[in-house]
Amino acid sequence: MCETLAGLKQACSAFAARFDAALVPPAQLAQVLSDAGTIEKMFANIAAECAAHMAGTSAGSVREAVSGLARASGTSLAEAAKALEAAKQIEAQPDVA
Repeated sequence: MCETLAGLKQACSAFAARFDAALVPPAQLAQVLSDAGTIEKMFANIAAECAAHMAGTSAGSVREAVSGLARASGTSLAEAAKALEAAKQIEAQPDVA
């Protein structure tokens, strides 16, 4: 089991490199699609949380955090800014987080 983000990244990279959708039984395609989407959302949330924290520390400015999040997620600056703002709002509400 991966215990670090770096280890998980390596494992995901290896999985993606050998993944072939043509080998997934048709009855399982919807579940694989759902699982991949859920994983993507969970890690997008982690990235947004890191960017929000980065924006609030001396490690970087809001502009740097938005730019970094946009690069990391492959989205526009506007979308990254929205995700950063949502993460800040969640961070401010521990019960929601």
